[in-house]
Amino acid sequence: MKMPSLRGAIDAKCRDCGGQEGGDRFWRLHTSACPVTACPLWNVRPIASRNVPAWLASRNPADLPDGFASLTTEAAISLIRGAEGVMHPETGDNSMKSALAASGQGGSAK
Repeated sequence: MKMPSLRGAIDAKCRDCGGQEGGDRFWRLHTSACPVTACPLWNVRPIASRNVPAWLASRNPADLPDGFASLTTEAAISLIRGAEGVMHPETGDNSMKSALAASGQGGSAK
């Protein structure tokens, strides 16, 4: 029996923890939006693509936008995609204020 690689083991744990919501196609996007910065695997978790915003690619919790850890997964994904140039599907915006409003945590989505 072949032993799994360290990268494979990390990917499997992150996928099991929160990435399963994204299914086979989008699980990396869900692990990118992981709010559990205290997790020992957070700094090495799989991220969605090479075109993620610098604040996410740094893998440093201090670089995350204020309020990111309290966003819903859907709002966090919208913010990540907005930073990649993809607008929020409901608001047509890509700001943190809109992501917070979409998650019901304040701000106003204009």
